[in-house]
Amino acid sequence: MIKSKKAGSLILAGFMALGLVACEKPVESNTSKVAKVYGMYATEKYMQDEKITAEENTELNFVGIKNEIQSAQITFTALEQITSFDLEITDLQEKNGEAVISKDLIDVYAERYIEIYNPLIVDATYQPLVGYYPDALVPIERYQTRGEDREEKGNNQSLWIDVNIPVSAKAGTYVGTFKLVLEEEKIDIPVTLKIYDLEMPEQVNAPSMFSIWYQNIANGEGENLDENTY
Repeated sequence: MIKSKKAGSLILAGFMALGLVACEKPVESNTSKVAKVYGMYATEKYMQDEKITAEENTELNFVGIKNEIQSAQITFTALEQITSFDLEITDLQEKNGEAVISKDLIDVYAERYIEIYNPLIVDATYQPLVGYYPDALVPIERYQTRGEDREEKGNNQSLWIDVNIPVSAKAGTYVGTFKLVLEEEKIDIPVTLKIYDLEMPEQVNAPSMFSIWYQNIANGEGENLDENTY
């Protein structure tokens, strides 16, 4: 009986040791314990401390034509301080064939938050949303080199993903799975890219107009606003 108990203790200790070894590796899952994760269109923008009202999801969806760049975002809200983050990308495989969009055609950027502190209009009826807006797109490797791949509890951080669709791409639906790495977690990011059998010409001649006044740009300089800034 004593031998049996001793053997059982050794087996239990073995399982505990295996558990400790396993904990040293990043944990892979479809959800995160350290952040809320959102797959977003390129047109969505949230300030750094703004509450995100959308439902949590981890999917990225791209739709495009040949010879163009399509973009989307992964945004996460830190539930605790995060000291490192990354996005591991893979090739995208066509569902019904052997065609591939190489990961070499996919670029990942960290969105740097810029403070807007001197709005153009301030009065009793209009309260401007001053604060930090996602603006500059920095290659994520440079973000990491500078030690900026971190986020405070309660803040948002967005990653911008560009898919460069080559002119030689085969029309169809491509799928893959990226990995969002937050601390020791790896969260699955299912990716879908639908390519239509159309081609963007090399030279685009569509007319365009940007309705903006020069002072709107200069006012972003705050106290540096003067004639030279204009």
